Amino acid sequence: MRGRAPDRCAGRLSCGVPDIRSWQVWSTIALHTWDINLCKEDEARLVQLGILLDVIGLPPGVPAPKLDPADVAEIVERYPRLGFKRGFYDLLCEELDTKQPYHHHNHICTCIAYNRSPAPLPDGQTLLNGAPFDE
Repeated sequence: MRGRAPDRCAGRLSCGVPDIRSWQVWSTIALHTWDINLCKEDEARLVQLGILLDVIGLPPGVPAPKLDPADVAEIVERYPRLGFKRGFYDLLCEELDTKQPYHHHNHICTCIAYNRSPAPLPDGQTLLNGAPFDE
């Protein structure tokens, strides 16, 4: 197995999938917190937009997909969010509290950290509440 972490992780993801596809999966997951996927191939953009919509809603200026409310209701019924917004926020707060100093400058945890002191950033819970779901 090669020495670089991305190569090792992509190799573990392969399960018979060609190396280039394994690398695409790894890099899409690794880069999703930086919004870099919006500038990559179609599959990466789709993953990024899905993550944004599911977690915080789409940012201003990004056209929202035309989702049939009945389809959304069926998906949420099959895959309940189970208090996702509050649970994810609590998980991020725990990560922030246990990993000091926290150097992820463009991560949602940064928003939480800066809202604990004066700074012009949105609160993390407010971002999570932007997702178009009740939970």
